[in-house]
Amino acid sequence: MIKCPSCGRENADNFNFCLDCGCDLKAFREAFPDGVPPAPPPPQPARTHPVHFEAPPLPAAPPVAVMPAPAALAPPRGEHFPPLPPPALAPPAALAPPASAPPAALAPPASAPPVWAARGPAPATHAPAPTPAAAGTASLVCGSCGSPNDVGMKFCGNCGKRLDGTAPAAGGGAARTMFMHAAGAVAAVREKLCKLVTIDQTGREGMTFTLKSGETLCGREHGVILFFDDPYISPMHCRFAFHEGNLRVIDQGSLNGVYLRVREERRLAAGDFIRVGRQLFRFESLSHAAYQVKKTDGDNSRIWGSPTGTAFGRLVQILEDGRTGEIRLLTGDRCQIGREAGDIVVPTDGFVSGRHCAFVAQQGETVLTDLGSSNGTYVRIRGEADVAHGDFLLVGDQMLRVEIV
Repeated sequence: MIKCPSCGRENADNFNFCLDCGCDLKAFREAFPDGVPPAPPPPQPARTHPVHFEAPPLPAAPPVAVMPAPAALAPPRGEHFPPLPPPALAPPAALAPPASAPPAALAPPASAPPVWAARGPAPATHAPAPTPAAAGTASLVCGSCGSPNDVGMKFCGNCGKRLDGTAPAAGGGAARTMFMHAAGAVAAVREKLCKLVTIDQTGREGMTFTLKSGETLCGREHGVILFFDDPYISPMHCRFAFHEGNLRVIDQGSLNGVYLRVREERRLAAGDFIRVGRQLFRFESLSHAAYQVKKTDGDNSRIWGSPTGTAFGRLVQILEDGRTGEIRLLTGDRCQIGREAGDIVVPTDGFVSGRHCAFVAQQGETVLTDLGSSNGTYVRIRGEADVAHGDFLLVGDQMLRVEIV
């Protein structure tokens, strides 16, 4: 519990304003973490001045030669004039001190207010209010921030807004700046700290593009992120946008698409395109494969062909001119691709690792798994996809690393 420094009410430790007087408890807590304000300085004793003023002694006058008086005016022998009394010296008016009161500049203040008093409202004159437990267990929801408060409270313990419907007190919560919604603040931070870093074929970092709020277009001729010298990128290739605080990449109908690197297991669907090194494959399930030989009406004979074995799919190689290359069946329960070992070997592609990736049959589905290859295994996105921190994208011949801090 935290005791209000203005009215003395006990409030919960997480309250920012006093429930009774609206005092700024957050400012008091920041100024005095231990909850105890420093004691005011003791009053200084008044300085006194002497009532009487003693004038400094006057310097002695030099001796003056006295001429003898004429005989007619000379006093009779033996008679003398009485000496004149010395003049009374009064102190000058400018040097006279005040009668008894000390100077105003030296008078101590009546009572110095504590440091936190300048931040909160004036101290209340009534007795401390009861604690929330004594006020009852009923809840009163604040109309400003939605926080629950005990019935009978005058101010919200979270935002400081008055709960009784009257005008807010001077310096109360209604005049204070409210914090932004937490979700909005997190989304704004994410939008400002999203970057795309290009990675060249040697693994070194290249250009860095910062993604701001809204949408960022990427292409060879149009957009903010431009790759003029990449012939595999369409004029308007893709765009990056923020959706519910997440970064999303949207394909703009490009010819070569956008590919996302496989992190863990990826379940494939018929028609998915896969990039392994410099190889491009299209995955097809045997159930969706087209029939090359069709039966004619009235002929009930069997089709003669190669044995299918236990194949669960096939990979169709796509050549640079768009034509179909080799077609390899995925047989058994697991089929592996590599440059040195595997069921499908690509010895001439230096971008394919010795053991690159594997296709596994699991309960009627095909799962793609990367085997820790150096350059990764990528699957083309279908329309759009969310990306996370550390993801890699292939846009044309460019590799992009996503950084979201």
